[in-house]
This record gives sequence, structure tokens and C-alpha cells, in this order.
Amino acid sequence: NMALPVAFPNTGLGNRFADAARLIAAGPALNVKFIYIEQGGYDTHSGERTRLTQLLTEFNGAIGAFINCMKAMNRWNDVVVANMSEFTRTMENSSQGTDHGLAGPMLVT
Repeated sequence: NMALPVAFPNTGLGNRFADAARLIAAGPALNVKFIYIEQGGYDTHSGERTRLTQLLTEFNGAIGAFINCMKAMNRWNDVVVANMSEFTRTMENSSQGTDHGLAGPMLVT
């Protein structure tokens, strides 16, 4: 278990981002070109506000630690982070959730 210069949140997503950082830290030994990390739970047909806050808080902590780790290892300029969703959501419905939408944003950092 390779030590990292930054502490990652002890969450499922935090652990996956820490594993990704370890793969990148291995450098030429592994020559990793692509890492896929998934966070589920966004299919919120009801009670979305609480669940979305939890998911985005987990995402923010995990990706923030990953970015800080890449910078601390002088690897940030070697990394491209793309965030996307497999589907999007509509406006809030009557059960304080959302339904499946038709178009979605993508963030590339």
C-alpha cells in the first residue's frame, strides 16, 4: 500500500481516487494511460436534495484530495480529469426528486 502525500477521505469514492493516485504514482512501472472511476446513486426520483448534497460532498472531497495529491507529486500537468453523466435529470418533480432528462453536461479539467 503506497503512501501518498495527501490524505484522502475515507469514503468509497475517496478510496477509489486514492487508488488512482497510487497507479499514477507508480509512473513508468505501470504506464497507466486511462483510469475510470464511477460514483453511483444519482438516480434520485425522490428526496433528491439531501442525497445530492451527500453525493456532491463526497465527490468534492475525493476529487479535491486527488487534485492536491497530483499537484504535490508534480503530476497535475500530466492528468486530464473528465466528469460526465450517463444520463441527465429534469426539473424537480412533485416528490422532490427528478426524472430522466435528455442532455447532459461534461466537465474536463
